[in-house]
Amino acid sequence: MTNTGSRIQVTRAINLFETVFYYLCLSIVIIFLALGALGTASLNKEEGQAIQQYGAAIFKYPLLNRYVIFSHDDSSLKLQKITSSRVFKINSCDASKYDSINALFECANVGDAKKLSLGLEKYGKLGTYEISKIEKPNTTVEDTEKDNQETSKRKKHDVVYLLLDSFLLILSLGLSLLLFNKARRFLSGYLISLTLLLAAGESKFFYIGSNALDAGFVESIRISLALLVGPIGLYFFPQADHQDFWRRPLFYAVVFCVLLMIISFQLIDSGLYSNSFSVYLASISFSLFVIVLHFIFKFRKVLNIKERKQVLTMLFCLCVGLILYFPLMTWGGKYGVLIGRYIIVLSIGLGIFFALMRYGLWQVNSLISKSATLSLLSIVAFSAWAGLDQGMQVLLNQTLGLSNKTFSAFVAAAISSLFAIPAYQYISKSCDAFFNKDLHMLKRFLSKDILVLAETQKLNVFVKQLGNRLLELSGAHKIELSFIDHNRLPEPVRFSSSKEEKEEFYFNKDEVFDYQLDQILTLHFTLHFIDRRINNEIKHELSEGTDEIARALASCTRWNHLEG
Repeated sequence: MTNTGSRIQVTRAINLFETVFYYLCLSIVIIFLALGALGTASLNKEEGQAIQQYGAAIFKYPLLNRYVIFSHDDSSLKLQKITSSRVFKINSCDASKYDSINALFECANVGDAKKLSLGLEKYGKLGTYEISKIEKPNTTVEDTEKDNQETSKRKKHDVVYLLLDSFLLILSLGLSLLLFNKARRFLSGYLISLTLLLAAGESKFFYIGSNALDAGFVESIRISLALLVGPIGLYFFPQADHQDFWRRPLFYAVVFCVLLMIISFQLIDSGLYSNSFSVYLASISFSLFVIVLHFIFKFRKVLNIKERKQVLTMLFCLCVGLILYFPLMTWGGKYGVLIGRYIIVLSIGLGIFFALMRYGLWQVNSLISKSATLSLLSIVAFSAWAGLDQGMQVLLNQTLGLSNKTFSAFVAAAISSLFAIPAYQYISKSCDAFFNKDLHMLKRFLSKDILVLAETQKLNVFVKQLGNRLLELSGAHKIELSFIDHNRLPEPVRFSSSKEEKEEFYFNKDEVFDYQLDQILTLHFTLHFIDRRINNEIKHELSEGTDEIARALASCTRWNHLEG
């Protein structure tokens, strides 16, 4: 008992550390993203206009004497493979000594000088780079219009890039928070949620914000941590099998892939090897291939049908990420590389999202509430009905020649409603069956299957089937059921069943359901939940359907009594 209590205390301490660490990472990500968004919005202000003559833009961080420079497509910095970097010096003027852009520009004579000597950071090393003022000898009206069009086109591309970046960033953060909220108690769920959070650092906003500290250092820690926790989280997906995992060859294959990816990334960070980026891409592709093989072996090994479907879903999404990653990063261009940086983690996140909704991954019954689903369906159904109504009005006016618009609108609304209402009911029922399969199956069981079983089975067999079915569809860990028909049974019929025992758990909860008619019959069953709570809609359905269960048990007892 003492050992069990100490293990629970250790587990709770580990969970507290995991939660604190996640929220610490989340806070850092949000701070850097906020700084990056502020920097992006401030690039075209009048204070930094002078340096745009050199094909660059500059931003100063709030409360800090730190600056970051961004190169345009026509800048000489672009040819030196510098897109953005922290500024240390401009023409021997130490940037850390000036608290405003204007003061720094005045010292460095920015705007008047034909060339600027910049002290910038590249691959973690400080270097000196020169940029020249972009001369425009032709100042005709046509040239001016052409320059304006190119500037407008460049700004349009920048806006599209930022919008796409923002969308992928929000998707990654949203999936991370959702997964952390729903599945942080599971090792794979926590590690994958942390990987999705770290993937938010692929955003341009994060990189700009991290320059306030040290972009190279932050990027090195972020990517190394993601390369470590991501593959391990996938290895233990969907359930962590801790027993003798270190004896399995695939575990060491995954560890080897982790080391290979981290080493190849460090080669890029050091800049020592010219083809290090290609080696890094190849190492990630190889690691994905190994993890795909791991999922194939796991699919063949897992006996539970639901877990097989969960593994198959993740296997499909990983294959999509594996197929798209290398082409996007190699030949995808500006937008393709941006998508490629997110494609692996988002394919994993979307695969888990689908498995959560469809197959009850990690015992999460439903992510989308019925009210939200019905609200969305209502909007879709109303839009379809409005379009059908307008079409029917036009059709009636053209075919029947009706001139009274009020009458034709009334007739069109009546006809279109005949199509819209059944379509809405069908979509609502299908959506309910997809997003909350257990609830859909429970409704079917209580309304149809239960009476058929009651009238064709022996009482003991029927009680066993009923108890196991309620245990499966409710998601409970244990069920205890008792039923007595005072007129036909000498003693109560009892049934108890449970899933495999858990040595450690954090909380438990009992849900009790009763139905009683004095001196006629009594039904009582208790559902015992461990580390989870009952779905509210399933609880409501069981509460409303207890009389149907009692009726089926009474019917089975009566038929058995007559036949006996």
